[in-house]
Amino acid sequence: MRQLLIDICLLCLCLYLIVITLDSYAIENQIIDVQIAQFEQQIEYETNLIEYQDNPYQENNISIIIKEISNICIKIIETLILIVSNLIHILL
Repeated sequence: MRQLLIDICLLCLCLYLIVITLDSYAIENQIIDVQIAQFEQQIEYETNLIEYQDNPYQENNISIIIKEISNICIKIIETLILIVSNLIHILL
């Protein structure tokens, strides 16, 4: 009976050690997966920076719209100045 208890205790100890080993392996895998995900995010971020740095003068949509509005305002001001100048010329 005593030998049976010793065998059961040793078996439980072996099982416990196996579970601890496999659990630490799973934790290491999770850590590695997190590191791989962080690395992929960093590469994606750096790739986006490189793409932007390749053409830093590329205009975005907002700047194009503002440029068009500015050109329209310039044309309106030129037209108003032309009208006022013609009125002054007619009156003099």
